[in-house]
Amino acid sequence: MAKFNFRLMLSCALIIVVCFLVIWTSPFNPDTVTAQSYYKSNVMQRRHLSSIHLKENDNIEGIGNINNDNNLNHQDIQLNTQIQKKRLVLKEQMNVEMELHKLQLAQLEILKKQVVEQDIQKQAKLIKNQMEQHKDIASELARQEQLLKELDYEKRQSQKSDAPCAGNPKKENNLAIVYLTKNTKADKTYGRNSNALLEKSLHLLQENVLAKNPADVLIFHEGDFTEPDQKALTDKFPFLKFHQLCDKFWGAPPQYINVKEHSTWKFANRYGVGYRNMMHFYAIDLWNYLDDMGYQHTLRLDEESFIHSPVNYNMVDYLKRYNISYAYRQDQVEDVEMQVGWPEALRSFIVNEAIEPTFLFDNCMPRNITGLATGSHNRQAYYNNFFLTSIAFWKSKQVQKFLNFVDRSGGLYRYRWGDALVHTAAVQMFLFRDQVHKFSDFTYEHSTLNKKDNSLVWGGMSTGTHDPIADSRLEQFRKDHGTETIFVY
Repeated sequence: MAKFNFRLMLSCALIIVVCFLVIWTSPFNPDTVTAQSYYKSNVMQRRHLSSIHLKENDNIEGIGNINNDNNLNHQDIQLNTQIQKKRLVLKEQMNVEMELHKLQLAQLEILKKQVVEQDIQKQAKLIKNQMEQHKDIASELARQEQLLKELDYEKRQSQKSDAPCAGNPKKENNLAIVYLTKNTKADKTYGRNSNALLEKSLHLLQENVLAKNPADVLIFHEGDFTEPDQKALTDKFPFLKFHQLCDKFWGAPPQYINVKEHSTWKFANRYGVGYRNMMHFYAIDLWNYLDDMGYQHTLRLDEESFIHSPVNYNMVDYLKRYNISYAYRQDQVEDVEMQVGWPEALRSFIVNEAIEPTFLFDNCMPRNITGLATGSHNRQAYYNNFFLTSIAFWKSKQVQKFLNFVDRSGGLYRYRWGDALVHTAAVQMFLFRDQVHKFSDFTYEHSTLNKKDNSLVWGGMSTGTHDPIADSRLEQFRKDHGTETIFVY
């Protein structure tokens, strides 16, 4: 019995020592608490089984107990290996779940962006619809405004056969010499002193023309010449008659022209609405105005038109004697940019009206309808700041039809087609060459000067064959302005 107890005690001691060594050599790790608890539970179970086994086999030698302990330790190692494998599997599962979670977060962000984009698209569509509605409203307002302009234009057109503008002087002579000018010392377009130029032109007119050519000298203006201004000039030049233009003959663009669109017109920064009204006046309105007043011929001059030498004959009588309907003093080569589309417009009119121009094609290459195009036409035009013409020619049915075509095209405003182009085309379509005359006997000057250095920009001086001091005049002009003519001959 004593021997059995000794063996039992020895076995228990060995087991305790082994367990203590296992626990002592195992590092503490919070992640292994569960595994260690599991390990301790197994050790306790095995101790119990070992105790039972010792009780049943009290004759087993101590060496057998040691072998059992070795077997138990081997099982513990296998169990720990399994636990480590399970931990690796769990870790892999956790990594997979983390990646899945990240993927779900990314998908969520994509969905958020899609929702935001859809919302933005909805807002953009809403704004676009609102803009379309505003556009429709603006379009309707523009249509209503255009309709009002058309009604106003038709009303003014119907008034053109009425009496002249109220308060203007009556006709005394059959010839009207006309100026259209501003009462200013600093012209907006050219920066020149219009008042000083006008007085110089009137002085030369009085000195060299009026003695042989009795005429009413009309100063057309927009109301900027007050009564004191008019008196100051008529005291110097008693033959003047001031005519303030009214809506019947001024500032009445065609019904399809909206002056608010001026910024979109060609050369909008250089030529304002007023300048284009001037071109419209000399191309379209002048004939009705003068015809209503009873004039038979008209001579145009600008404030910078200078007739330097005497005209010792009656020019109207000269025209009548030789059956001349249009006379001028200088030719010009029109700026290519200022006649873009003009040849094509003429071509359309000629084809539609089945017209056979008298000598218009002489300036085309080839000299037929094919040559009437931008680039094929030589751009020759009458420099019409001086012209003398029969009003009856401009009031003829065929010319009026042409002028109406030009008016309706809107090109005088949109493209800055000048009145010189209109005059040239009408003359070369409906008059024969022997009905057109170029004066050459008197010295004439019309110059556009650079306001910085006074150099010649356009125009110039043409000397007269009957001017005894023509050479000295030309020499002085060259000295003052650098050359005699530019784009003019």
